[in-house]
Amino acid sequence: MAQPYSDDFWQKVMQAIELDGLSKSDGSQLFNIGSNTINLWCHRKAQTGDVKHNMREIQVKQALHNKGMN
Repeated sequence: MAQPYSDDFWQKVMQAIELDGLSKSDGSQLFNIGSNTINLWCHRKAQTGDVKHNMREIQVKQALHNKGMN
C-alpha cells in the first residue's frame, strides 16, 4: 500500500494552489501528483478547514488492504 503524503508536502501543494494562484492542473504536473488528489485535498479543506491526514481513515484503508492480502 502506498504511503500517505507528508503534511509538509500537502501544505506546499495547497500553498501553491491557494496563495500563489497555481492552477490545479499545473500543480498536478509541478508536484507530480494526480489532479484528482489535489481535488480531494481541496474538497477536504473546504469541508473540514484542513487537509491533514485523518488517521482513522488511514487505519481503515490499511486494515482493508491487509485483509485482502490474507
